[in-house]
Amino acid sequence: MKKQYGWQNFTIRLETNSDRIIDLIQQYTTLKEDPCVREHQIELIMQDRKQGLVSQSAPEGVEIFAQGKIRLEELREYAYYRKDSEAWYWYEGYGSCYLNLEERRIVAERILDSVEFEYYSVFLLILKPLMDYLRLFEYYRFHAGCVEVMGHSILLSGESGGGKSTATFALMEKGYPVLSDEMPLLRFESGRYDAVSISDTIKICEDSRQRFFKNYSSDLALEAWRKEWYMQLRDQREPVEKLDDIHHLFVLKKTGKKETKITSMHPAAAVSSLFPVTIKLGRGKESEAVFRFVMEFLDAVACYEVAFGTDMDQFVQAIEGVLDD
Repeated sequence: MKKQYGWQNFTIRLETNSDRIIDLIQQYTTLKEDPCVREHQIELIMQDRKQGLVSQSAPEGVEIFAQGKIRLEELREYAYYRKDSEAWYWYEGYGSCYLNLEERRIVAERILDSVEFEYYSVFLLILKPLMDYLRLFEYYRFHAGCVEVMGHSILLSGESGGGKSTATFALMEKGYPVLSDEMPLLRFESGRYDAVSISDTIKICEDSRQRFFKNYSSDLALEAWRKEWYMQLRDQREPVEKLDDIHHLFVLKKTGKKETKITSMHPAAAVSSLFPVTIKLGRGKESEAVFRFVMEFLDAVACYEVAFGTDMDQFVQAIEGVLDD
């Protein structure tokens, strides 16, 4: 089966043996079917395979860039290999992926009989290699929420589990447009930093829903896994395809107290909140390019430390107060 999608100025040509993969692209990505050919083309070949038919390693002699365990629904082994313009990814229980930057081609194999939580297979085998490819065109993923508040485009950063999705959800509840809760792609163009996303999925954990957003029921979720709900932003509000001219970065730190307090912070102090997802070490020129982009971005925006409280209304008011000055 073949499909053709458009995103920004890219055409993605899909070849697959699975109707389910087509459904998952529709559910979890912002790729839209489009017969028109755009400026840049990417070939995406994705197949569903049985467990024993998915390769676990790259060709002999290829350097291992990273390996270890990654926390998904549980700890899973992974390996990342790289040689010149080629990269290989392998994830225990999910599958493998090959990325050829020069040929603009992604080949992924999903382990059909062991995938329990399908969003992770989409993220690992489609979204992640696509985002790696888009770095060639200077699109850089930030591990942050991206929201427009009072006409200002902002990022909400912080360590994993620090409340980015909860804070993004709280702003969305007040009617503010949300682009992404954790994977906007930033690009510097025409003297400003703009953000786009290839996924409009937002997640909320059951604890936050019970405490702050009780009006959201499980009927709104695409998938629920281990007390986390995954929903489509397009089902919650008008779709947002792009946010322009980002000028503010808010770094969240949970306090357990009711009140949120926001103070200015030096850009250098914000760097640690962007490890290890936005900035990954040990990947040579790839890491250098990302780090340079992040440092230039931090130097261009206003940075704030957010002592993130439990009163969501007061949190929103605190953000509004900063932006209203």
